Amino acid sequence: IIGAIINNENVEIYSEGLRKIDNTIAISDSDKFHIGSNVKAISAMMIAKLIEEGQLTWQTRIIDVFPEFNGQVPIEYENITIYQLLTHRAGINEFENYEDVLMLPDFTGDNEQQRNEFCLWVLNNSDKTKINSYHYSNGGYVVAAAMVEKLTGLSWEQLMINKIFSQLNIQPIYSWPAKNNSSQPW
Repeated sequence: IIGAIINNENVEIYSEGLRKIDNTIAISDSDKFHIGSNVKAISAMMIAKLIEEGQLTWQTRIIDVFPEFNGQVPIEYENITIYQLLTHRAGINEFENYEDVLMLPDFTGDNEQQRNEFCLWVLNNSDKTKINSYHYSNGGYVVAAAMVEKLTGLSWEQLMINKIFSQLNIQPIYSWPAKNNSSQPW
């Protein structure tokens, strides 16, 4: 576990535990950790900052950002708002487990192009009867990310750095920490 006490004067970081269960290397205050679903809350904060700046509103619809989806997705999904996406009320598939991810087709291009292809695919493969009812969805956050990428011309990763991480002096990595550095916590 790692935690911090933050006040106006300083930040005190405390860590305790091992980097991996089957070894004796202790974690350190500078280790990187996978934060999982917290990314959705941080993404929502980034989008809220864009809304405060007037780059979109809570009522910005998918079709407002992706007019090219007109006629390519069910009309019910054309009118889904950023608010519905961020509050899990857009009827988008959840993608909560590995089996959900395995059903995805191979998307091509860079991260932004793949997110746009994902949007078109997921909007045609979700259950529109779930719109307006609570239905937890990691997929809805991918759609929201693609929307703000298109609106700003910046990648989700760059928006997260610009709007959140740089202000907090955090140097994120966008992957599992131990994937590219086996000495990081597992």
